[in-house]
Amino acid sequence: MNIFKLEIKRAFNNKWFVIASLLAISCVFYNKYLVYDRIMDSKKMMEEWGHTNVYDEFIKFNFYSYWLIQTLEMGTLYLIYFIGLFVSLPYGASYYWDKKSGIVKSICTRIDKRKYLKSKYLAVFISGGVCAMLPVIVDFFMAKLWVPVDFPYPETIDVFAFTEWHVFVIDKPYLSALIYVFVWFIFGGAVATISLLISTISDNFFTIQLTPFMLILLMYYIPNLHNEKLFNWVPLYFLTLFQTTNPGYCVIFSVIIMSITYFGFYNIEIRKDVL
Repeated sequence: MNIFKLEIKRAFNNKWFVIASLLAISCVFYNKYLVYDRIMDSKKMMEEWGHTNVYDEFIKFNFYSYWLIQTLEMGTLYLIYFIGLFVSLPYGASYYWDKKSGIVKSICTRIDKRKYLKSKYLAVFISGGVCAMLPVIVDFFMAKLWVPVDFPYPETIDVFAFTEWHVFVIDKPYLSALIYVFVWFIFGGAVATISLLISTISDNFFTIQLTPFMLILLMYYIPNLHNEKLFNWVPLYFLTLFQTTNPGYCVIFSVIIMSITYFGFYNIEIRKDVL
């Protein structure tokens, strides 16, 4: 029995993965609607002021200007605020259901329990990562179709913060985009595994499913209570270009979360007798 292949199939071949992906992507379409509405309002205002080549002003910006990484609209906020729910919905509570239905006993009598636990963790991580990554990729191609300009004009560079990372984004827009997709993937996967850890200590489905969402939401209030430097560790900022932070904070944060959830989940469950 190839348990990893089985877990991956179960993670992606279920209705909750489709539902979570569609909900996340709907935030992207809502974001694009708001951006389009803002552009049309600006166009109307510029025409009233007597500008002739209105669209020339908009194409000076590159595709980042209309990608959710750079556009602070409600669609972007909804996606980031609810990412804890989106990534845990597909497979985060699967271990809870496996225990409740008796699948754990059936599997662990046929294969090594350690392989099952590791495969379960990877399946939750990958499914959560893909669910977080999909809307970013969809919005990227929508932005490229909308404004197929790779590099911003010099006079529009000030839309970015002047840090080494933001300068790198301007110099290497496609490589930077690839890095952001990877960052969203690893962050989404790490957050999804929080549900897996909670499922080892809680028998309540809603607690397991909602804990990642509540923890991520709580992170937005901590900087307001302490130091402004903590903003670097807030998902809204390290997943976007809104502040002077960079994706490195996201990678460090994700690795810390994964270390806690993996060793916590594995060490707790490996000691339990499933038979």
